[in-house]
Amino acid sequence: MALSVLKRQGQRKIINEAVDRLRGEESKDEGCLKGHRYLFLKNKNNFTQKQQQNLKCLTISNSKLRSFRALRIKEN
Repeated sequence: MALSVLKRQGQRKIINEAVDRLRGEESKDEGCLKGHRYLFLKNKNNFTQKQQQNLKCLTISNSKLRSFRALRIKEN
């Protein structure tokens, strides 16, 4: 039981690091991603109303970026 919890936490850590790395790479070219690091790392269930709106606006205008595709994979 404890081993499976550790495995899930390890998997989440790897996924979060990959999403953050992609966001960091793309934020150099796409200025709209700067300052939104925690929108990609934070659990969606714990978002404030403002964070939900920010993510929705960013997703609509930049849905073709790799970091948003990685975020969708992370959520599933």
